[in-house]
Amino acid sequence: MKPKARATDFTEEDLPANRKEVFQSCFREHFSLLVKLAVLLFVSLLPALILWMVRQLQIHAQIAALSNPDEEMKAAVFFRTNLLFGWSEVVAIVLFGIALAGITAILKRVLWDLPVFFWDDFRKGIKSNGLSFALLFFILGLLTYFLRLMNDSLLQYIAEGLLIFILCPVFFWLMLNRIYYDLSVLQRFENALLFTLKTLPVTLLLSFLTFAPVVAALQLIPLLLVAALVLAFYGSVLLLPLILVWMLYANHVFDRYINREYHPEIYRKGMRKED
Repeated sequence: MKPKARATDFTEEDLPANRKEVFQSCFREHFSLLVKLAVLLFVSLLPALILWMVRQLQIHAQIAALSNPDEEMKAAVFFRTNLLFGWSEVVAIVLFGIALAGITAILKRVLWDLPVFFWDDFRKGIKSNGLSFALLFFILGLLTYFLRLMNDSLLQYIAEGLLIFILCPVFFWLMLNRIYYDLSVLQRFENALLFTLKTLPVTLLLSFLTFAPVVAALQLIPLLLVAALVLAFYGSVLLLPLILVWMLYANHVFDRYINREYHPEIYRKGMRKED
């Protein structure tokens, strides 16, 4: 993708003054690019969504074929079907994670007001961060796979809460650290734990906003078609702005705790410098 030339001379005074203005500028200046990224994001999520729908249809069909099924028979159907589809869904989640590495590399350049060469930057992002993202999403996919095998027990709901509000925030900060810094694995884990604790209220809020539509579709909406439409809307419309918010907030946190002192070359990058 050829970078778009500006109509007038551009000075530092034209840069956004704060993160809110950066967010607005992304949609004002790069709307077509963000639409393209949203489509790519949804396409990369589509295999996982299709597998989920097929699994649900398979469960419904098997239960409907049973004569007077009791709870034990239904639980057996859930367990067998989840066991059958589990590994393919893990693979689909890993593929989404790899694509996300390329997408976030492009978003970083957008937030920093740098020229974007779409497929070149996408490939570079996968080359730099694809393995790290794949490993994180493999662990996430494996955890969700084992959670589904618990068959709606109280332990499953407790474990899902721990996953969403404890493990996933750390995973988010691991990915954000990987996007912006070339650190060792130990340093990334240390930073992820540190920033999760330092930003706990905001991190928990962002985690809730990220997962609430997914949990609502998977757990609270009984009609499969409606749940699928909610997930499709989430993946095609809501997910990209949420990723932008996560990255903007990470920029703010990193500027506050790291960049001002250790990386002044990227301090407030893409924004006007402080007076």
